[in-house]
Amino acid sequence: MLFRSNGLVGGLPLAVTEAPTITSQAFGTDKQKSMATYTKNNAGAKGVVGPVVYHLDNEPSLWSTTHRDIVPTLPSSSAFFATSAATAAAVKQGDSTGLVAGPGEWGWCAWLFFPSDGCSAVGGGETQTAGKDYAQAYLAAMHAAEVSGGTPLLDVFDEHFYPQRYAVFGNPDTTNAGDATLQAQRLDAVRGLWDPAFDDGSWIGQPTRLIPRMKAWRTAVYGAGNGPKLGVSEYAFGAIDSMNGALAQADALGVQIGRAHV
Repeated sequence: MLFRSNGLVGGLPLAVTEAPTITSQAFGTDKQKSMATYTKNNAGAKGVVGPVVYHLDNEPSLWSTTHRDIVPTLPSSSAFFATSAATAAAVKQGDSTGLVAGPGEWGWCAWLFFPSDGCSAVGGGETQTAGKDYAQAYLAAMHAAEVSGGTPLLDVFDEHFYPQRYAVFGNPDTTNAGDATLQAQRLDAVRGLWDPAFDDGSWIGQPTRLIPRMKAWRTAVYGAGNGPKLGVSEYAFGAIDSMNGALAQADALGVQIGRAHV
């Protein structure tokens, strides 16, 4: 018999009482360096052309939900920033030609607000105390570590983008493009990457304009024309087996190449 659980009891997270070593083992900087060295030395034999990209994180503000056996409660932002910088440095030591990307956060709330604040700048919270958006705080911490250590650490400033109004975007339907209205909405949703006047009507309640935001955060930390490249490594518009989905995908790639690859 198969039992499934969402990790909740009475709507509240089930307490994690066992050690994370039951399911996982620590992967410290020595192993990170060795991993990068091994990858660099074997990438060519595996058909990899050009530098290897090492992504530091995947939606870290959700770890206490997605990886609760290892991270039952989110670490402080300062601890997370320090770990990110140390990992990037270890990777660079193991593969000096490798490219490091991060933080790969999931969307709106994690771009703007510190994880401890959820999705608002609460009074006395980290977001309000820092006086800057979370993405900018991440860049500032990485840049400070670069200056301190004398080595560039972050090559690609990366975030994720999922339009929030329609569930089909976040959970792509590979066969059904929907009716004419939904197809038009899907194509419009790409504007959320760049258009300062486009509000998709979701719970966010304002234009997301991710790429201009990323540029502004980077400029605030590194100065105009400096700092890491921009990347949007994870996104979805749905209906990828349809012409409508293909057009959305093509438009999204064009937007990223034209507006983010700078």
